[in-house]
Amino acid sequence: HPEWQVRFAELLTLLLKELSIKVLINTHSPYFLKAIEMFSKKYNVSERTHYYFMENVSSCGSVGREITSDLTVAYESLYTPLAKLMEI
Repeated sequence: HPEWQVRFAELLTLLLKELSIKVLINTHSPYFLKAIEMFSKKYNVSERTHYYFMENVSSCGSVGREITSDLTVAYESLYTPLAKLMEI
């Protein structure tokens, strides 16, 4: 549920800020990704928040790369299926 994703993102961000708890998150949700990004800024923990994107390099494997400075590739990837549906 999009609203719950936003609330959960805020909770996780506060855990980082208040207790220095590190969390590894995997998501396919643009709502959740944007919420983590915005709450990291709001609570001044952006410098401790890092983003990585997994890319298929072959039929047998993937490679992760850091995208902290530019999340565009992640958002494009997450919105592409919806854009394809809109073309139908």
